[in-house]
Amino acid sequence: MTSVDPQHRILSQLPDNVALFLKNMREMGQKRNIPNISWNTADFFINTLSNRPVHSILEIGPANGFSTMMLGLACPEADIFSLECSRHAFEELRHNIQTFNKMTN
Repeated sequence: MTSVDPQHRILSQLPDNVALFLKNMREMGQKRNIPNISWNTADFFINTLSNRPVHSILEIGPANGFSTMMLGLACPEADIFSLECSRHAFEELRHNIQTFNKMTN
């Protein structure tokens, strides 16, 4: 039995432009030492939360929004409330969420 790595499993289920956006966001985060969640954690979110009736999520410290988008993929009907104390990170988060929403809606 072959196992598929979590990054490939997640990205292969998305439109190419969304997959590329998320892959690039995660890679840029690594280069800039942004504490994004791992692909394993993203896969865990999607596998664990996608079959549950999640209505709202409170996220503390979303940084550039990679984790927010993974939560959104796992729970598309949930309201996600993210608290970010860094003004720079907040602006980047807002931009990335707007871009992601345009691609996925």
